[in-house]
Amino acid sequence: METSLKKDEYMLELQKSMSQDKWETEELNEYLTQQFEQLNKLISTISPDNFWGNLPKIIGIDAKLILMAEISCYDYSKLPIKEILRLVETDYRTYFKELCGNDLSSNNKYSMVFNIV
Repeated sequence: METSLKKDEYMLELQKSMSQDKWETEELNEYLTQQFEQLNKLISTISPDNFWGNLPKIIGIDAKLILMAEISCYDYSKLPIKEILRLVETDYRTYFKELCGNDLSSNNKYSMVFNIV
């Protein structure tokens, strides 16, 4: 059975999955707002001419948002927001590769999921 994911549902579920009490900082809210705005812009302008350039960026934003949601499940209250954002910005490109159990030192497979911008 196939489930259709709608943009508003996606964004709402991601926001709900982030533990808000740990994330009440202006810097984090700005970062998340920026990611959602960039995602909206990329989705609204996608066309056959820019699909191959936009899709890796969309997947990258998805990886960043999922990483933020995963991190929010743990007690990182002692870790500064700047460090959390640095980790997300560093690790998002390999998130799906790790999730699929691939060795980070191996060459990327020919898949959009492993070639994130």
